[in-house]
Amino acid sequence: MTFASEAKVGSIPDYSKVKSRLGSAESPKKAFCYGKGGFGSLRLPRETLSLSPVKTFLSLAYWIVAPLFLALVFLSLGYSFGEALLLAVLFLPGALAFKFCVPRIFCEPRNSRAGNLVWLALAVLTLEAFLMLSAHLWMFEKFRGIMLNPAFIALILGGVYVGDRFTSKWLNSRYPTEWQPVTFLSQRNRITLRRGEIEYVESLDAEVAVHATDGRVFSNRTPISHWEALLGEGFIRIHRSFLVNRSCLFSVSSRSVILRSRVEIPVSRKYKDSVARFRDMEYS
Repeated sequence: MTFASEAKVGSIPDYSKVKSRLGSAESPKKAFCYGKGGFGSLRLPRETLSLSPVKTFLSLAYWIVAPLFLALVFLSLGYSFGEALLLAVLFLPGALAFKFCVPRIFCEPRNSRAGNLVWLALAVLTLEAFLMLSAHLWMFEKFRGIMLNPAFIALILGGVYVGDRFTSKWLNSRYPTEWQPVTFLSQRNRITLRRGEIEYVESLDAEVAVHATDGRVFSNRTPISHWEALLGEGFIRIHRSFLVNRSCLFSVSSRSVILRSRVEIPVSRKYKDSVARFRDMEYS
């Protein structure tokens, strides 16, 4: 049996010893959470993660073009260009809330999804109605009731959200996820890996361990939740401490997953439903 602590940071473990202890290369190795302190006395500066510059630029471009398009819609309602552009910008907080919160809600247990979506919709509609009312009371001379219509607000936000989803899908097809580089700091060294080269990410309280498919392990202080948002749909969260590359999965059960490298990782109760949905879609 091998333990994750036997892998040296930034190095390739000696798998010949692993096989001799296991007796067979086909036997899964267990992956366990580290105790508090992770890799020990590492003291790294706060890192930033970066993606493919082309995809990042195009993603940002959408959020620049979308307000301009909304401004054209509001121009048709009789607003000046400055007023229309301001109203368009005021819709961005709600649209961004949908962008980041809706995918996370769909990763939650099925019985809580509907309620959380309703609460999110109510919160966003209330926020946008407040922003529209404030703008008309303090900045605009004329008040147009349609701007406070919940259906109209929902239509605008829904259009921006759907446009963002289509843009993301097009970018993922144009720039395949597994080839997109991710850059981060490990022991003050700048490391660049393609997403497909990351096997799984393990949370170690104050640090995370980034396990590469070639056996190397890199330490990093970016929280695993940020890694989950960065790596996106190609990875699945199976435990509060583990984020796994879907393409590296060998077998999936309700209690654990086994990677192609024969590392076995437990599935926690919180993520049991999302793992079951993934198993039904991919292995049915």
